[in-house]
Order: sequence, then C-alpha cells, then structure tokens
Amino acid sequence: MICDTLNIKPGALTIIGSGGKTSLLLTLANELSCKGRVIVMTTTKMYLPTEMPIVFSSDVAELSDALAKNNVICVGAHTVQSKLCQPDIPISVLKDMCDYLLVEGDGSKRLPLKAHAYYEPVIPPENDRTLLVAGALGIGGTIENNVHRPELFCSLCDALISDEATPERIARVINHEALSNEVIINQCDNAELRAGAERLAQRLRATVYIACLKEGLLCSF
Repeated sequence: MICDTLNIKPGALTIIGSGGKTSLLLTLANELSCKGRVIVMTTTKMYLPTEMPIVFSSDVAELSDALAKNNVICVGAHTVQSKLCQPDIPISVLKDMCDYLLVEGDGSKRLPLKAHAYYEPVIPPENDRTLLVAGALGIGGTIENNVHRPELFCSLCDALISDEATPERIARVINHEALSNEVIINQCDNAELRAGAERLAQRLRATVYIACLKEGLLCSF
C-alpha cells in the first residue's frame, strides 16, 4: 500500500503542491482507515469528497458519533462556492480525536505545477509531516499553461511565462521554496512522463517518490 511505502505514522500529515494532492489525500484516507480512525480536512478550500461522510458540525459529540460509525470522515465548513473550508472546531481537538489527521494545505486550480504565494501553504501548528506533490504532466509544457501562479514561478526560476517548464526550472522553484523535504512526482502514466519525472527528481534536494496515483503506484526514486 502507498501508506506503507511512505511509512505514514499516526499524527497530522499536510499535503501541498499540485498534480495530485487530492488523489493522494483520498488514497491515504482509504488505506489508513484499515489501521485506525481518519479525519480529512483542508486549511484552505477543497471540493466536497464523495468517498466519505462529510461532517459540517463543530460539536465534538457529533464528530465522535460519526467516527464511531465510519473509520474515515471529512470535517469542514461550507463556503459560498459549494466547496469545503477549514472546520470551525480547533485542529488540536480534531487531532486528538483520530489516529490520522490528513490535511490539504493549498490549492492549484487543477494544474500540474505551481508556485506558492507568501500566504501558502497553510500548514497547521499541529502538523507532524508535510508531503509536496508535483505533476509530471506539466514537465515540458509552457509555464503559462501548466503552472498555477505562473508569474511567481517565473520570478523564482528567471524565466518568461511563454518558456518551457523544464525539469531544471521546476526543480529550481521547488528547491527555492523548500516547503518539504519529501516530494512526490505524480502523473507518471507512461515512459516519457516517467523519464521527465526522473530528470526532475535528480535535481531536487529532497527525498523523492515517483508515482502514478490513479493506478495506485508509488515507489522511492
């Protein structure tokens, strides 16, 4: 299982980046539900998951009852865009209620790559570990079409918005931001994408995993 390859321990785990955050979050939630109680949440905004019950209440008794009936639940508050945002209940309380607290810590507008604004990611003080995801589908495409916050990305790697998102430029941004010492390069659906991912992995100052999460595949680089 992916959770075993990543050696996921009880506690709070925040997933950030682009190109598969939600896929990783949901995969881990499903796998870890066999090992203990799991709460899924976001510190920003996320689409409503259909794979698990969603609890909008901030009442501890209601949350406890939901966890007694389902080993994995999503907790949050409504937004005007029909998305989920950070729950009203303190994160420290949620962490104490479950074995695994899985947090989505930023957004990427469903693009494979991103640069982080000064207020991102939103990682709770209670966090124990952070995983950064990047999408191989963006490697070789233009920065303009494949990167969330492309102007910021360009400023960090000295490029133009019309330039190619090369492994060198992507690595330069990730290394500069230094948001996590663990990077998962996802979307390695074929040999060409995997080759691009490996070129990126060679340039990262982090522990790197190569993945195709939609196929349930992840391995150390």
